[in-house]
Amino acid sequence: MNTWLNYHHLYYFWMIAQRESISAAASKLRLAQPTLSAQLKQLEESLETRLFERHGRHLSLTDDGKLVFKYADNIFSLGSELQAVLKGSRPSFDLKLRVGIIDSLPKLVVHKTLLPVYSLDKEVRIECYEGKRETLLSELAAHELDLVLSDAPFSSEVAVKAFNHPIGSSGISFYGVPKLVHSLPSSGYRRFHQAPFILPTRNTMLRRAVDTWFEAHSVEPNVIAEFEDSALLKTFGAEGLGLFPVASVVEKEVEKHYRVKRAVRIKGAREEFFAISLERKVTHPAIKVITSTAKKNLH
Repeated sequence: MNTWLNYHHLYYFWMIAQRESISAAASKLRLAQPTLSAQLKQLEESLETRLFERHGRHLSLTDDGKLVFKYADNIFSLGSELQAVLKGSRPSFDLKLRVGIIDSLPKLVVHKTLLPVYSLDKEVRIECYEGKRETLLSELAAHELDLVLSDAPFSSEVAVKAFNHPIGSSGISFYGVPKLVHSLPSSGYRRFHQAPFILPTRNTMLRRAVDTWFEAHSVEPNVIAEFEDSALLKTFGAEGLGLFPVASVVEKEVEKHYRVKRAVRIKGAREEFFAISLERKVTHPAIKVITSTAKKNLH
């Protein structure tokens, strides 16, 4: 492989990737399309990999193309900032952190996890993307994300080597509006038998923990709704439609925001939280502060 990288070629690739079209990039750069195609081909030859796949008139990045684009984006973004600094402007941020958040993760837990990033002496721009676990892990593998926050450790869903960083765990409580909680029988776990519940969907770790507790105490809940999105679940719970589970580490915030009351803190069930990265030894300053500080905040 050629050890010298032609940054003109890299810049042309970056322009093409943003527009998903050689012709559109050629027009912007005021270059002939065949010239730009030739420059792209030279870059691919020097890197010894294909960067694009063609779909009709549009191009899509290959896995290697996505990795190259990530570095090119950082290189030319820094170049723009350098020009701004030389002209007397202050750069808008020092670091970028792209975080994937699985749908079912409690948003208040995410808030507690990410907030310490702003204690750094650098300005950080956080970009958060919510989605399905498998999708987010695939994007992590393709270097489109720096970190994935999850309630389950990485196993082997995606063919990539990734590492789990446990960032905390929490007990689980059932909450509901005061009127509903006060209407339950006074004591014993059987008071929850056939009580109305709003629960996470069955593909979530929180639901599995709750179902295990129900079975262990011979409780058959009257499940009136299931939500994968934790915020939506709490919103419906705050309407008084049923009891719902809450991570104990964010109880105070939930009580204040949704004006609900704890019915019981269930014993023997916990919710775990993980940060998943491609690095065993974390080097990104923002990820470092997340993995170190969250362990104190999420217990």
